[in-house]
Amino acid sequence: MYDLLYTNAAKEMHEYSYYTHMDHWGKPTPSFPPRAGMRSYLEARFLKYGEPSWIQFNTVVKKVSYDEET
Repeated sequence: MYDLLYTNAAKEMHEYSYYTHMDHWGKPTPSFPPRAGMRSYLEARFLKYGEPSWIQFNTVVKKVSYDEET
């Protein structure tokens, strides 16, 4: 089994322009931070700017579809 300690995309792909990793950590961070670091960043962003219930961890996504109307 592969190691799930890191995300499969660089942090820059998940960064919000109004809440950067520098804002969160207060110092430069590597492009591939540990999974716990990315989770901390995402949770903090939702707590500060969004609705925490919109994010759900420990969930398997089995299907995603695009709805052109919405």
